[in-house]
Amino acid sequence: ALHLASVVAPLLLPDVPVHIWVAGAPPLDQALAADTLALVERVILDSDAFTDTTPMLRAVAAAAREHEPRSPIVDIAWLRMEPWRDLVARAFDTTSRRPLLAGVDSVSIEASGDASARLAAGWLTSRLGLDPACVGIEVASGEPRGLRAIHITSSWPSEATVDVRLGGDGLQTQVVIDGETVAARAVPLDPPSLAELIGAALQEGGEDPVYAQALQAAAGIEG
Repeated sequence: ALHLASVVAPLLLPDVPVHIWVAGAPPLDQALAADTLALVERVILDSDAFTDTTPMLRAVAAAAREHEPRSPIVDIAWLRMEPWRDLVARAFDTTSRRPLLAGVDSVSIEASGDASARLAAGWLTSRLGLDPACVGIEVASGEPRGLRAIHITSSWPSEATVDVRLGGDGLQTQVVIDGETVAARAVPLDPPSLAELIGAALQEGGEDPVYAQALQAAAGIEG
């Protein structure tokens, strides 16, 4: 539709929540137009479906900024990343390891999707206050799209590394401090189906300030 809002508006019922699902990777001009966003609760998209990552992330970030504090974007790539974020956070979630967060000085990310890699980089830089120059990104081709590894190094108060990566049927986590492995675990990973991801996106009720900050940071990272 050349004028999406005018086509859809007459079909809507009062007080019924409306979402837009951007299937595939079409141009976002209509989905992110101001009159369209005024009609909907959420725009659901998968940033990993787009090959022109930089303009896509900048357009989505601009739409989110314009509608703050109500962010209208739900990104399936971000939802798909939840187990990774959980495991990285858990690696630092002890009294003895939490101080290592202040000493993080480099991050490397591997992915088979540029958007996932940059969202992960945006998440870490925004949460840790890192300079984007400290984050290295390696993107490979292949399916399914998504993260392949996150490797974090900290130099204070001890020399430490946290490594989370795909291995076997799940995610492998290893924490090494001063040359000694202090934690290692394997977590089964059952990738959710597209239907499950869309269902989760439809159930998103509140704001996600962590995603909002990660998105803005990711939009500023050059691919």
